[in-house]
Amino acid sequence: MLISISTISFVSYGVFILIAFGAFIVLYRFLKKEKLELEKIDRLVNFFKTVVYATAFSAVGFIIANLFQERKQIIVESEFFDKYTEYITQADDGEKRLLLSQYFSIVTPRSKMKTSWTNYYNELIKEREELRERKNRLEEIEKNIDKEPTLEQSKEMDEIHRQIERFETPLITKPIVEIFTNSYWQERFFKTFREGTWVVIVRSLGKISDDEAERITNELKRRYPNFHFELSYTVASDGKSNPMYAIYFGRGLSRTEAQEAVRIARRYGVAPDAYAYFITSK
Repeated sequence: MLISISTISFVSYGVFILIAFGAFIVLYRFLKKEKLELEKIDRLVNFFKTVVYATAFSAVGFIIANLFQERKQIIVESEFFDKYTEYITQADDGEKRLLLSQYFSIVTPRSKMKTSWTNYYNELIKEREELRERKNRLEEIEKNIDKEPTLEQSKEMDEIHRQIERFETPLITKPIVEIFTNSYWQERFFKTFREGTWVVIVRSLGKISDDEAERITNELKRRYPNFHFELSYTVASDGKSNPMYAIYFGRGLSRTEAQEAVRIARRYGVAPDAYAYFITSK
């Protein structure tokens, strides 16, 4: 491992001062003990000058050589980071990121980068343990659901699914090319709207005009042509209160299908706050 430039400079400067101070003491003792001829004094001074200069030039040369070597190491480490960080960001899920970070924390030469990989690995371990606890909590909630989840249960389940999504998907998602087509999305995620199924909502628009609701829906269709969106006028379960517009990303779905649609909406930036809603009546 290379010594840092600041450490080398400090040590070299200290050595230089000690040599100069030592030369001064030796010269002083010679002059104190006996009177030297002027010629001898000149020779002695020249000798100590040579020692001091040689030490100084050696220190400077060593610092410059180490500076270039350290610069080279920084470039190599940067290239290493750029190359292999891509494996982390494109890994399919947290488990693969965990294995990769463990590998890099072991094989990376001792440096700040090695420490960073080790810290990242430890963070992933912590995140995985927390996620296991949250999954257990999710199972507990689902077991306690009677016919449909309460509002509090829905919110907590939604948050847990978001945490699962963050861990089980790539950090950087590749753009949609031909993963889906609009017709395929309609066939798979837009089924018969009926009681006892789930809908996925990507926008709750509140009380706005028909034109504004249409404009927002068309903007989503323009930005995400591979997906299908449906504008609907919704009301609360009593059929009267809180009427508002909502944009569906799927309807007539099972809970599993709805959760998948929610994950896709969040993953591809359609709606980071997308959520699934259980239909109690038509």
